[in-house]
Amino acid sequence: MRGRQALACCWITVNHREGYGSLFNDESPLRRETFVTRKITRAMARITLGLRDCLNRGKLESLRDWGHGSDCVEVQWLMRQQEKPVDFVIATGVQYGVRDFFNAAAKELDMQIRWRGQGIEENGYLISSPFKGEVGRGVGALGEGAPFHRQSGEGQNPAVIDQPIIAVALRYFRPTEVETLLGDATKAKETPGWIPRIAFHELVAEMVREDLKSAERDELFKKNGYAAFDYNEYERGGRTMPTISMFYGIIICLYFYDDERHKLPHIHAKYQGQEASFSILDGAILSGEIPISKTRLVQAWIEIHREALLADWELAVSGQTPFAIDPLR
Repeated sequence: MRGRQALACCWITVNHREGYGSLFNDESPLRRETFVTRKITRAMARITLGLRDCLNRGKLESLRDWGHGSDCVEVQWLMRQQEKPVDFVIATGVQYGVRDFFNAAAKELDMQIRWRGQGIEENGYLISSPFKGEVGRGVGALGEGAPFHRQSGEGQNPAVIDQPIIAVALRYFRPTEVETLLGDATKAKETPGWIPRIAFHELVAEMVREDLKSAERDELFKKNGYAAFDYNEYERGGRTMPTISMFYGIIICLYFYDDERHKLPHIHAKYQGQEASFSILDGAILSGEIPISKTRLVQAWIEIHREALLADWELAVSGQTPFAIDPLR
C-alpha cells in the first residue's frame, strides 16, 4: 500500500511539473495573510496608522527569489502554448532577504527603520515616520499595552520615534528552514521568450499600498466607534492568540500552545470587553461570559465550521499559524 501511495505521489508531481513548471515564490496583494510577505506589508501599514505596535518574525537572514504573481500567470499561459510539455523553472533570478522586504515596505510608507542587535536579540526600530494615527496600544516587543513613545515638536514632520516594531521570535524558526532559494529561469526566457516585468521594489510597493487601503478603512471604523477586524497576534501570559474570524462584533481567537488549561479543543470569543472560551467539540462554554445572543451565534458558527476549527486547533497547539475561517453570515 505504501509503495502504491509513493508511486502515485511521484506521478502526480511529474504531471504537475510537465504541465505547469516549477514556480518560485510568486507574490501579489492577493497573497494569503499566512505568508510572511503579506504579514510584513499588512503589519507595516497598520503600524504606521497606530493600529499595531510590533510584528514578531523568524529569521531575517533567509533569502528568497520573490516574483510577481502576474508575471507567473503570463509565463504559465506561454508554457501552455508549447507543442510539447516541457519542464520550466519560473523565477526572477534575483535574491532578497526578509530584512530587505521589511526595508522596502518601510520605504513605501516613508518610515525609517534602524536594525539593532544580532540573531535572536535583533530588533527593527522605527526611527521616523509621517505619523498618521493615534498612539497605538497593541502588542509590541515591550509587551501588551505598551504605547509608542513618539517625540515630536510642534509642527515637526516626520515624528522622531525610537520604538521596536520588528522583533525576532524563536517560535517562528522552522526546524527545516531553507536558508536560500534562487531560481534559474534561463530556459523559460529562451524558449517561450518570457521576461519578468515587475521588479522586487515595485512588487513590495504594490502590496503595501493595498494593505494600507485596508488599514485606513479599519482606522476609520474604529475612529467612529465601530468594530474592525484585528489582525494582531495578541500575547497574554507569554502566549500568542491569532484572530481567526470576526462576525457581528464578535472576535474569534485561538491561543498558540493552549492545550494545558482547558485540555479540550476550544476557541476564545471576545465581545465589547467580555470574553468566553467555547469547546470546539460541542460548543459548550468552558469559562467566561458574553451576551446570550452572541453566545448562540458563536455556537452556531462552531457547528458549521467544526472540522476546520479542529484542524486549526492542531496547528495552534503545535505553534503553527491557524488559517482564517469564514464568518457567520
